[in-house]
Parts: sequence; C-alpha cells; structure tokens
Amino acid sequence: MRKPKVGHDELMLGLFEHQQEIEQSLHHSSAAIWKTISSQFSGKITPKAVYTFVKTNRRNCLETLKIEEPLKQRKSDVSEDSDSSSDNGSLGYGLKLDLSLWAKIIPKVGERYLQNGWTHVINDLLMKNGDLNECIWKFKYGYFVSDCNAPYLKMNGSCKECFGTVVVRDFKVLDGEVLLTFEVSNIDKGKHNGKHKRHLTGERRREMGKALASEPPVNFQRNTAVELIKTDPKLRTLPNLDSLRKCKEEFMNYENQNLATASSSRQGPIEKLHILQFTFPYQTAIHHLSVCKFDIKYWSREQLVTYNAYIKECKNIPSKLAVDATGCVVKKIPRPHNSHSGNIFLYSAVIHTSSKHGQIPVTQMLSESHNTDSIAMWLLLWKRQGALVPKVVVCDHSWALLGALCWAFNLMYLKAYMSNMFSILISTHNPNLRCKGVVPACFIRVDYAHVIKIVSHWESMRKKPRRFREFYLHSMSILIKCTRLSESEKLIKALFVLANSEFIGNDANGDQTPAQMSKNILSDLIAQIHPIDLDELEGKEREVSQKPVDEIDEDGDNAEHDDAIKSWIENMLEHSRIQAQAVTNEDNFHYCPDFAKDLARFLKSFLLWSAVLVPVFNYGNHTETSTHVESYFNDLKNRSFANKQLPLRVDKFFVAHYRAIQGMMIMCSHEKQKEAKTELGNEITIKEQPVEDKSEKLYEPEGRIIMSSHKKQKNTKTELGSSVITREQPQECESEEWSEEDWIENWRGQGVCPKRRRTGYYGVPCPEVLTLEAEKKIKISLLKNLNQIRTPIAFNKEKYIIDNSCPFDSVIQALAVGYCDSLEMRRLVDEDGDNIIFKLVKSLLKDGTKPITLKMRIEILIKCGKFECKRFEPISAPGKNQTKHMLKMDCACNVSYILTSFIDELHSGIESMSCQSCGMKRQRQIPFITLDCDERKDFFASMQKSIIKNKSFFCKTCSVENNVQCTARPFLFIDCDHGYIALNELSLQVKYNDRNYVLRAVIHFEQPSASTVIAIGHYVTYGKRLDGLWELFDDCSREFTTVSSNYRINPHLILYSF
Repeated sequence: MRKPKVGHDELMLGLFEHQQEIEQSLHHSSAAIWKTISSQFSGKITPKAVYTFVKTNRRNCLETLKIEEPLKQRKSDVSEDSDSSSDNGSLGYGLKLDLSLWAKIIPKVGERYLQNGWTHVINDLLMKNGDLNECIWKFKYGYFVSDCNAPYLKMNGSCKECFGTVVVRDFKVLDGEVLLTFEVSNIDKGKHNGKHKRHLTGERRREMGKALASEPPVNFQRNTAVELIKTDPKLRTLPNLDSLRKCKEEFMNYENQNLATASSSRQGPIEKLHILQFTFPYQTAIHHLSVCKFDIKYWSREQLVTYNAYIKECKNIPSKLAVDATGCVVKKIPRPHNSHSGNIFLYSAVIHTSSKHGQIPVTQMLSESHNTDSIAMWLLLWKRQGALVPKVVVCDHSWALLGALCWAFNLMYLKAYMSNMFSILISTHNPNLRCKGVVPACFIRVDYAHVIKIVSHWESMRKKPRRFREFYLHSMSILIKCTRLSESEKLIKALFVLANSEFIGNDANGDQTPAQMSKNILSDLIAQIHPIDLDELEGKEREVSQKPVDEIDEDGDNAEHDDAIKSWIENMLEHSRIQAQAVTNEDNFHYCPDFAKDLARFLKSFLLWSAVLVPVFNYGNHTETSTHVESYFNDLKNRSFANKQLPLRVDKFFVAHYRAIQGMMIMCSHEKQKEAKTELGNEITIKEQPVEDKSEKLYEPEGRIIMSSHKKQKNTKTELGSSVITREQPQECESEEWSEEDWIENWRGQGVCPKRRRTGYYGVPCPEVLTLEAEKKIKISLLKNLNQIRTPIAFNKEKYIIDNSCPFDSVIQALAVGYCDSLEMRRLVDEDGDNIIFKLVKSLLKDGTKPITLKMRIEILIKCGKFECKRFEPISAPGKNQTKHMLKMDCACNVSYILTSFIDELHSGIESMSCQSCGMKRQRQIPFITLDCDERKDFFASMQKSIIKNKSFFCKTCSVENNVQCTARPFLFIDCDHGYIALNELSLQVKYNDRNYVLRAVIHFEQPSASTVIAIGHYVTYGKRLDGLWELFDDCSREFTTVSSNYRINPHLILYSF
C-alpha cells in the first residue's frame, strides 16, 4: 500500500485548528471549511477526502476532536419500516438483509469493490419498500472498506425516469442479519411513465436463462408475474418476451458450445456430428449427413443470403463461382475391424467480392466419395435451398467436378453440354447451317493455370530441353486465348504439323515446308511483334480430303455430336500427318509425335479450357482463374487453423470451420453496413428504373432452368432426401470409353495417382523465341581485368602494366553475347576476318582466358594509340639487380570513347550525305546512336521515336538543308545516360531502317562511393540470353553470375542486334 501524501498526525493537527467549523459543517460536503483545510496542505489532499475522513470517523477523529457523532444518533432514530425527513429534504430508510445475501455482495479478501450481481440484490431490497418500487434503479458504483477502525460502505444509484437518487452510507450487523441505512432524495412519482424495464445482466441473466431452458418464454413470464406482483405491482423488473427469448438463446448457445468442445472418449466423430445436427445453431447449417460413404454438406443461412445478394448485384459484370477440393484437413474415420475410411476431401465454392475479405465461401462439403453424383448432389441440394445459378463457374480440369457442375447448374450431362456448344459454334461460323441448340444458363470454364500445368506434365514434355517445353507451352497459352474456332483450328493444325514433322526448312525447290511455315507463324505469335494473318498458312497448305462441316447433322442425337467433335480432331490430325511428310536436310528441333497424340487426346475438352465460347455467351474473359478458392484454402490452413495441427478429427474440424465461417460472415455484414452508412452520409441517391433482366428469367421459383439446351426428360427425377438421383441415361453415357460415372476427384493424387508441382505463366510476349536454336546456349568466358594481373606483360621487347581495362572489357563481353545469340551478327563476325575486335571475340569464345586471348587484347590496346603510356623505374629490393624500366598504360575512359577509338571495327552504321543542288557527296561512320537530351526524361518510352527520327545536314556550299540516309549493320549501339532503371523495364525490341533489333546486352556504370576520392567507377556488362535470363559479366569477378530482372542498373551503352 502506498504511503499517503499527508500523514494522519499531520492531518489531525490541521483539523484541530478548525474544530468549531467542522462541527457546524459535518452534514455538508460542499462547505467551505473542507476547501480551506485542503488548501492548507497545498492541495495534497482533496476537500472531498478531508470530508470523508471526518464523516466516516477514521482513526476516531470525531472523538479526538470532541465532536458528537450525529450519524449514530440518526441510525438509532430510524426504524426498519419507518421513514423520516432530514434537514436537506431527503428520506431515510432502514432495510434488513440476510447474512447469506450479504456474503454474496461484500468484496472478497484483499479487494475493495463489491462482487458482481450486488446491484440486483440491492434493487430487490429496495423493491420491497412500497415507496420505492416504482423506480427503475441503476447503480454506478459500490465499495466496502474494512481495513480501518470504522469500516464503511457506500453505494450510489439513481432512477432512470424521475432521476431520484439513493445512497447507502451505513450498515449495522445484527443477529443473523444486516441493517442497511438508505438516503433517498428527489423522488417524483409523476415522472414515472412505465416504459422502461430493469436490465437483465450478469448472474441473474444466467439464472433466468437456465430456468427458460425447460419451458417456453411465455409460460415463464406468466409464472414469474404471479410472484413479482406482490413486491412489484407494475412489473418493472419483469423482462419482456424479446429479452427472454434472447436470454434463452444465449444460454442454449453457451451449453451447445460446451457440448461441441467437450471431447468424450465414448463418442466417435460420427456420433458427435449426429448430435450437432440436432443442436442449435448447427442444426440450421448441417443439411445432409451420411455415414457410409461419409459426407456432410453444410452452409449457413448468412452464406446463402450473401451469395444470392452477390448474384443479384452482378448486373454489369458476370457473376463467377469458383469450386475446388482440398485434402489433408481431416483425419480418416475409424471403422470396425481396425479399418479406416478413405481420404476425406473438403469441397468448397467461393465467390470474390470487393470487400476486404476478398474471397467468401458460400457452401462446403466434407466427403469420402469423390465421384460425379456425390458432388452433383451437394450442389443440387444447395440450389434447392434457394441458391441462384451463376453466370460463370470455374474449376480445375477434374472430370468429376466438371460433370457435377454441368449437371447441377445446366441440368445436362457434360458431354451433352460440349456437343451442344460445338454445334452452336459450327453454326455461327457457317451461315448455311441451322442449329437448334440453345445457349445454357451457366458458362463452365477450366482454370488457365491448371491447363498449363497439365500440359507441362505430359509424358511427351518431360525430360525435354527447357526451350522445347517453353515453345509448346507458349503456343498452348495462345490457343487457350483464341476466341474464334477458325483461328483455333489453324493453330491446332500448325502444332500438329510441327510436332509430326521430322525435318524443317526449305524443300528441293527452295520453298518453305509446311513445318517451317508452322514454326514461323507460331514463333511470331509468341513474340507478338506484329499481327499474324493465319489465312496465310491456310492458303499455302496442301489440299487434304476432310469431311465438310456442312455435312454434320444438327438434328441428330448427342452421340452424333460427340462423333462430330471426334471427327473434327481426327481430320486435323490426319491432315497434319500428310503435311509432315516433307523431307529436307535440316532436323526439326520440335519434332515430337507424342506431343501431337497428347494434344489430340486433350482436345476432347477443348471447349472447356479455351475461350472459343466467349462470343457465344457474350461474356467471360479470355482466361479464367480459380485462384479465389485456392486463396481461401490457403487462408483456411495457414490462418484459421494456424494454431492447430492438421489434419483434425472431422467433428472438431467442422465446429472450428463453422465458427470461422460465421466470423467471416459477421465481418462482411459489418462492412456492408458501414458502406451503406457512408452512402447515406454523402447523400448519394441512386434512382433505378425497372429494367427487364433476361438472366433473371432463366429460372422459375422452383429453380428449374427455362432457357436450356435440352428438352425436359420424362423419366428424370431427383430425390435429395433419400440421397438417390434417378434419371434417364442419355445414349452417349453408355460408352465405356468415356463414362462420366467413373470420373473421380483426384486432389493431389490422393484419389488415383500423384501430381507434380506447378509451373509459371506463359501468357506474356516472348521475343526471344525468334532466335531460339536447336543447340544449347553457348557459355561465355569471363575476360579478366588487367588490374588483377600482377606480373608485367611482355610485348615487343617491352614490359607493360595496364590498369582500368573495364571499359574495353565490357564492350568485348557485350559483343560476345551478341555473337552467341544472334545469327546475323555471328554471320557478320565470321565473314569479317580482318576485324581485330571480332578476332578477339571469337578467341574469347573459343579459347577462353588463355594467354593467347590476353596477348591479343594487350596488342589491340597498345596499337590503337589512344591511351597514354608512361615510363617508370620500379624500386628493387636491396642486394638485387636493378629492374629494367616498364611502361604503364591507364585505359580509364568512357565506353563511348572505346567505340569511337575503334570506329572502323565497331561502327553501328554509315551515314550518307548528298546535296541535291551542288552534288556534294560524303559518308561517315557512326559508332553509336545518341538520343536527344530532351527525350531522356522518358527515355524508354520514346526510344523508338528517337531512333527513327530523320536526320538532316546543312550544305555550306549551297546553303541547302538535305536529309541524311543511314545504312545499318546487324548490330546497333545506343548511347544513353538515363539514370537507374530496372532490367525488366528495358525495351526488348527497337525498329531501325525497317528492321527489328532485339536487346542483347547493357553496359552498366557503377559510380564510386562518396567516401572514395581516388576511385573513378567501374563498367560491367549485363547480357540478355536466349533463355530469358540475365547474366552479369564483371571482369573483376571470378566468373559470371545470373541476376534477377528486377535489378536496377545505370545503363550507359545498349547493344541490339538482328
């Protein structure tokens, strides 16, 4: 206990000085004497504390001051049932309290404040007095101090209606009971309107909830009213029916929570789930529970309301639903004879909203059965409960999920859906063909990433070079995004021809073979340099006999439609085999007949994973994604169950999952309310006219689809209550080759076979594909800086020490990258045998950093005569012969100076200047292209404009301005000083003199640090290789390294080539 600021002895001395004033002001807490005493101690003790000290007779201060205690006299004058008026107009009451109730309200040992529930005890005591039972008492605080000479009690309260006050200031313990003395003031019965009720809180609320558990609230209210009418004539303490119902609900939830969390060894997971199915609040969430095979279908009412509201709000954009399954969340269920159930998957349907939560689950199922019927029953039951049909539904390439989604949302088999849509596609591309098919209500799509993953895991793609796989994956990405059947067909033919052709190039007549034309078209599409006319390929193809599209009978059954899809694929495959028979002297790097077989097999679901149906439905994206449900699964495992070790027992997982869902729904509802309040606060009024929405008329109240592509079957019947679906089987499902009943969900291979890890995204342009070759990427040796060579280098009977060769080395490394990755530049270097720079480049690639390469570099630097050589006499050690003088050469310069010094060997082009008037002609070599200063602020956005900008010269003889004609070489140097920029922000291509140049290398200047005064900086080269990786060539390092494309550099010179 802390020491008081004013000691008791010091306080008593101060009180003795004002003994007479204290006796006169003992009943007035606001008297001036208390402030006088407080100011005497410089405010260390408040006036209220001084009054309390004297009034409660602490440390027997009244006896010491020889003042009679009027409070005791008033106690004795007040009887239990009588009341009297005091000097200030208040009323005093004395009420008795049993010791058992007194023990429930007095503080515990070591505490000061009264126990919880003391307000109800005091209120019941006041209600027994007839003069006070009409007030609605509310109490602010109450405390009891017993660790002093005179223990004291204080309770303050007031009436909610008349604002009267009640104060308990004294108590007296008698035999078996306690007498409490009340002071009541300002009571005005005329202000009582009878509208308020006393709040039901704390322990009294729990006791009443327990009593309500055994009888309805109405009966409880009636029975309680009979007992309360004696002490509370107006029933001010009797709660209304709404409060009683809420009290009962809270108690039942509390009991159910204890029941759900309790782990009993006698009950298994199935028994506990069965109990929860009939226990509030889970009874409204569990809609179906079966034992063998196990499954539980559950969703809350809030989820259903949220989903339907989302569907109705999506007027301008199509509503989208993502469905997927995951495992490793629940344990297998034990079965008799030491057996266990199969793997149990969690199926979930998720929508994506603009709220902070993003993805919101709308329905769930835990199931041991993973076939089409079990998944379809889950979705049909959900739709029967009132769920609307979405515009687009996305899932992975699981036949079980696809078949279930098609049957649940379109009421047709998956093969009938694809056959119907294929007939509609053909009719849209052939105006002479009539089709009776009708567009279904729901657009079924396959996730783009899953399609790329499936293709990358084909057996024909495994153990193949990286560039081989990337070429076909880029091609498949383009095929996925095609929106016209004719374009898709030509791309598929090109893939078939290229994969089935063993040879490529030109035939004996010099014409390109179909395989070469197919490769060129695919490469240009992947690079996305300019639009490609796919009709060019069609015009040059040889005629192949194939079945005309007009011969397809649209009035036939679904089996004939399926034959149409199959014949469409076989015709293209047979057509490609005939086109692939050309023989040349060049092998085809992309030859892979197994890829053609895998593609033909995968084309059976072409309408599901491509964008050809987007124009038919008139909505949807070129690529769809199911990342919403994948993100929700990640959030579920790594956040909601972060502190729990998965897998859990199925009943424990269900309870925890349901709570997480309810919390998410509450947060979403709260955000909706905040948005609504914000709109009202901003006074935004939106007047909507009734618009006829055709999509809303696709469904009747019973959920039956009106606008459908199939006729209603007579023998179709769905009985969800008995977990049986009986319907007439279409003819196409009788085939054993492709039976939908045998499809299963195979999440992560736990159903049938293992799966592999995911790959990257292949939808971005890839200009490097234009220069891909069959051989492997050529490894480039690193040219060492001459600073690191400690011994002098002998040349022409002289010894040289050369410093700062990094500008020259960086240019040589950039040329080496261009030589390895550019065919045109390699041809130029090989043909120009007298070029000393090109000889050094070829020596570096052939011999590496051998002495022959180092001597060739020193010879070039010495013979150019652009760098100053200084003689110096080295200091020899005592006792040794004097060392002969040496020559020291400093090659520190700008990289642009290197190109200017070797302009005959490294010029980027030739400028021809001719005057139209006087006939003057002149040519000059340009080492690099310099950009205008005013365009460097946005250099890479205006690079193309700066390069193709027309130049002119002024003829001094005739004073006429003429244009300059530029002749470019296969490589092009661009001088720039733009500042720091990321490697991936560089322009991959530039166009100069109607030729496309591809980025090869960038020379980066590392500025010296501010603390280093002598340093002059350093040049390094970043090479953009054929595989898309960036390699760093630093002549001060031991070897080259691979860097990220996000690395920021300070480019001074950029190399482009054909």
